[in-house]
Amino acid sequence: MTPVEMLRELQKEANKVAKYDVPSAEDKIAKYEKYSNLLRLHGHSNEVMDMFHKQLEEAINILPTEYQELGTYNILMQLFLDLEKVIKSDVFRAELKDSIELKPIPTFGTVPLSTFSAFITPTDNASMPLIVFSEKFFIFAHLISEAVGMGFYIFNSDDNMITITAQHDSLKEHISQNPIVMARSLDLLFAYALLDDPSITKHRFNTKFPSKYNEKIAIMLHKGFELFVVAHEYAHYLLGHTGLRNIDELLHGVHSSDCEEKYVDEIAADTLGAVLSSYHFLIEDSEYKPLSFLGAYLCIHCLGMLNKINNLKLGRDEDYHFSDTHPNSEIRRMFLRESVVGNDEMTLTFFDIIDFIISQIWEEFKKIWNEGIEIYGDSFMDKSLSREMFEDVQSEIYERYI
Repeated sequence: MTPVEMLRELQKEANKVAKYDVPSAEDKIAKYEKYSNLLRLHGHSNEVMDMFHKQLEEAINILPTEYQELGTYNILMQLFLDLEKVIKSDVFRAELKDSIELKPIPTFGTVPLSTFSAFITPTDNASMPLIVFSEKFFIFAHLISEAVGMGFYIFNSDDNMITITAQHDSLKEHISQNPIVMARSLDLLFAYALLDDPSITKHRFNTKFPSKYNEKIAIMLHKGFELFVVAHEYAHYLLGHTGLRNIDELLHGVHSSDCEEKYVDEIAADTLGAVLSSYHFLIEDSEYKPLSFLGAYLCIHCLGMLNKINNLKLGRDEDYHFSDTHPNSEIRRMFLRESVVGNDEMTLTFFDIIDFIISQIWEEFKKIWNEGIEIYGDSFMDKSLSREMFEDVQSEIYERYI
């Protein structure tokens, strides 16, 4: 199959499972006009919204299939163009000494998978693989980045310098004084755990940050997270890592590959993906260096947290690791720290802050999860009652933390 034919088949099968209808081009545009009007009401400038509309109008004409969701495709196109700009830049070429060959942007698209994932697979066109992303992963990236960004404790020190602390006691007190950090994080994680749908969380617009610096960190976390998701798969393409897989394997995660070889490929894709995404910021301003890897680090952390949730849903130990293609989150984060970032103390300090914020979120998630199991028993994980369970948990979260 060609890349587009394979994408169409994947989307067709996934849509059957998700019971999605295929909207017309007009309906797709109308959906995002309504969305952009909502963003305008929440303070986004007309200039930004006009640019958004222009991008959508261009994207609607190049959608690869009739099943393709418009908004996420537009996001992905902009991210691929950002990465292409990095690879073409003089700064990146000088650093990598032309060791990375620029290849055309591959065929890509999204599917409404219940798991948050991305993958690359070869097609009958030997030079053009297919890269597929979960639609909902990008909503998740946006919301978790805002929550974690709010969790950074930033203040003016005595000499009027902006200070960001990694002291655990100070961070814990800051999160306690800003309970929206925990409420939004838990709302998002339970939306994933019980309904596989981050879009049903309460607060998706008009976020009020503790400071303008928290907002800046959240923006960089979000952009870096999304860039890394795309750059990791793009890196597989640039490095020639594609193994033949069938549609069932792609949709349902059935693997039969060699662990050691695949682990090497994944670490290599993490490395190049993190470097590519960081250079997006460094080309803009070298002062962004300490923040340039944060999105990649948060992404890998979140993949580990989602894996733990999946383990809890299946009644397994939370640290059970069952992928024969990807090393676990801890190994990937350790490699990013030691082999990519190295001795950059400022970046490592920011990593420590993310580690602590995520650990606090996970501790609270498990507490509420265990309470749900204790109160509702088997009903807590009953698919037919999942909407009811989520609404109960969501109400409890906001009563407890807000």
